[in-house]
Amino acid sequence: MKFHGKGKILSEEGSQFEGYFSRGKIHGPGRIVYDDGDYFQGEFVKGFLGGSGEYSLAGDYYVGDFQNGIKEGKGVVKYKNGSSYSGSWHLNRYEGKGTFTRIGGKKFECFWVDGKCPTMNVFDPKEEVVI
Repeated sequence: MKFHGKGKILSEEGSQFEGYFSRGKIHGPGRIVYDDGDYFQGEFVKGFLGGSGEYSLAGDYYVGDFQNGIKEGKGVVKYKNGSSYSGSWHLNRYEGKGTFTRIGGKKFECFWVDGKCPTMNVFDPKEEVVI
């Protein structure tokens, strides 16, 4: 049976999806909530987040653009440690113009390449290591 239209699915693991389906796939606006409270919501295209959306995952929060279920385009992430990044994304990594703000408020504006700021030797946003 292929679902079509608005509906709700509950998984055996405790997660649930509520939103729209097209030909058996999640398609259109919807929200997935996991048993631990993490969630993804926004526009889905053929089963993946596509277009604008947001997620809360392991204490991190992101709002922005997605393509095929990954961060792609413009977006803002706030990490559970208090640091944040606002700017461009490509293939789930910082890419292009963006600003990383450390816990204490110090900002790094950079043109990011493959998740890295070329003016820094080591950069890990989760640990805030800058050498």
